[in-house]
Amino acid sequence: MRLHALQEVERAAQLLDCSPSERSAKVAQWRWGERLQLTTPSFRLREPVLALRACILRIFEMGAEESKLWLQVGMCHGVWY
Repeated sequence: MRLHALQEVERAAQLLDCSPSERSAKVAQWRWGERLQLTTPSFRLREPVLALRACILRIFEMGAEESKLWLQVGMCHGVWY
């Protein structure tokens, strides 16, 4: 999980060079859902990566994307335990 988190931070650094209008497209290319499927299906293990993603989205003022992330987490929360 640490490698996943490290990659999220590396990708966040890429957003520094993007305009606000380019950021959403850049984040969509990251395929976060597919990467999350590669991890153990446990909310307890996935939660740190999801929280990091939410922080990245909040830092770059991407509220709509952050909301979608937490809605996905909420829908899957019961399945992961």
